[in-house]
Amino acid sequence: MQHIDLIVQGTLVPMQGKDILEDGAIAIHQGIIKALGPSAAIMATYSAQTTLAAQDSFVLPGFVNGHTHVGMSFLRGVADDAQDLQSWLQDYIFPLEKKFLSEDFVYWSTTLACYEMIQSGVTTFADMYFFEYAAAQAVAHAGMRAILGETIFIMRDLVYAQEFCNALKGYSPLITAAVAPHSLYSCDAQTLMQAHDFSHTHDVPFIIHVAEQKNEILTLRKKTGLSPSEYMQSLVLLSPRVIIAHGVHFSDADLAIVGKSGASIIYNPTSNMKLGSGIARVKSMQEHGIAVGLGTDGTASNNALDAFAEMKTGALLQDLCVEDYCKPLTPFEVVKLATIDGARALKMDHKIGSLQVGKAADMIIMNRQDFAQLPSYDVYSQIVYASKSTDVQTVIIDGKIVMHKRRMVTLFDKVAQLRERIAHYQKAIKNI
Repeated sequence: MQHIDLIVQGTLVPMQGKDILEDGAIAIHQGIIKALGPSAAIMATYSAQTTLAAQDSFVLPGFVNGHTHVGMSFLRGVADDAQDLQSWLQDYIFPLEKKFLSEDFVYWSTTLACYEMIQSGVTTFADMYFFEYAAAQAVAHAGMRAILGETIFIMRDLVYAQEFCNALKGYSPLITAAVAPHSLYSCDAQTLMQAHDFSHTHDVPFIIHVAEQKNEILTLRKKTGLSPSEYMQSLVLLSPRVIIAHGVHFSDADLAIVGKSGASIIYNPTSNMKLGSGIARVKSMQEHGIAVGLGTDGTASNNALDAFAEMKTGALLQDLCVEDYCKPLTPFEVVKLATIDGARALKMDHKIGSLQVGKAADMIIMNRQDFAQLPSYDVYSQIVYASKSTDVQTVIIDGKIVMHKRRMVTLFDKVAQLRERIAHYQKAIKNI
């Protein structure tokens, strides 16, 4: 009998295909899935230091939150009167960031975000914000997997972003540095091109907001005569390392260009609804060969980092606009957006996104017997439409338990100080 670190028993939802395995088990050693199969076979082959018996629970890959701004979590609810994206940015967010942004603000905002995401089963996220080295410290303490992109507006920001990427080398095997130009409309062509050149030379992700609002498209076409993807193509900004947030107003021609480039798109349904941005055509993106993931955006434009809420909203929003525009997503397809497709969009599907031998042991154990979920006739429908973040009981990242039975393990020692920093910034912001 082989001795390993951890065995997890339960109903396995591997996301390799649509099949599930009742009474299954996963053998984990040194952060990697060593074997999975019927529980009896795994238990007969392996003995473990720790065994989590969750026969009445689902065991899924951890969720992937493809687009966030975790460092602005302390701005939750400050801009809920904004009528559109530009008002939200210019009248609320930018003035507050100018006054409050600091390493302390970002570190504790990120700690709050990690706490919230872990509680909803998120194990990996992609971020773009400022002071990302402070964010990296919080993410490392939480034990999460992340891509952290330093936001760029002007050339000076690019220098800082390059320094950040270099400083993060070897910092943590779970954290990847990225460059993150804010958008096509807020960065000049030279800054965008040099950021992408750095991304190419140093093989780091390139994260950018594109085609989020109709106004953005009209302004760009008036200025350049080009659509968003045509403009990106003209500056040689499209490549497989590019992660596009939103893509709400891409035309079919735009999607064809993005699809050929290998760039991916992150669908952010709640934020797009709240800021009146529109509805992204997820199926059309996929039909053009684009890897699409699911994202919450930041708490200031969503108010939550809840993977379950985002799955449900994302599914319903596609149903709402089916006539001549969108095509509905099945519950299975939505869970894919939050797991294996999300991992593919971040170019991490070789490592995470499904329960497979050789992949990292990033997974969640969630209750499947709550009365609010029952009766259940389809596993994926139950997860998308009837389950909620509080059903997540245990979260494992890289083979380490970071939450068990809803009790935080990695962040438990930060709770008291986190509450103090929340109260401090809440008071300061309210008194403006």
